Amino acid sequence: MKKWIFILTVLALIISVSGCTTSQPAPANKTYSANGLSFIYPGTWSELDKTAYKSVLDDKGELLAVVGDGSTIFGVARLNKIKNQTDVTLNSLVIYYNVTLNANGTKYVSEGSVTVDGVKGYELTVKASENYLSGVLFIKNRTAYLAVFESSDNNQKTLNQILNSFKIP
Repeated sequence: MKKWIFILTVLALIISVSGCTTSQPAPANKTYSANGLSFIYPGTWSELDKTAYKSVLDDKGELLAVVGDGSTIFGVARLNKIKNQTDVTLNSLVIYYNVTLNANGTKYVSEGSVTVDGVKGYELTVKASENYLSGVLFIKNRTAYLAVFESSDNNQKTLNQILNSFKIP
């Protein structure tokens, strides 16, 4: 009998403690779908005002989407052709992007090939002041795109989630 009381007491303690440690499930992911593209992003993020970021592009392209949570941001731009170039290639974009970054004195972290919506792309991650910036260049349907991911912790898991879901019809 004492054994059963002990077992019931232990079970009651386990049940009462486990009830105190429940956590809220993470919000469901959200889907951005506008301006001819779609992608999935974290449920805690929201769409941000594009006008606050347009000046970064100058006349180099059109900002299509910006999402984030204030400390981490993902944006996508459709790029204009490089001057004096009749057909844009991924290699020419990478060279142009690298020259621009070198002129700004950024510190390279990593670079390599990625796939975005079934096409080959190029990802370059740099450390700029306090944040990491990952630029992903790719060409889909003869149009060049630049996706930029900015975070303080270089969260590649979130970037990969977005890139793996990215679609341009």
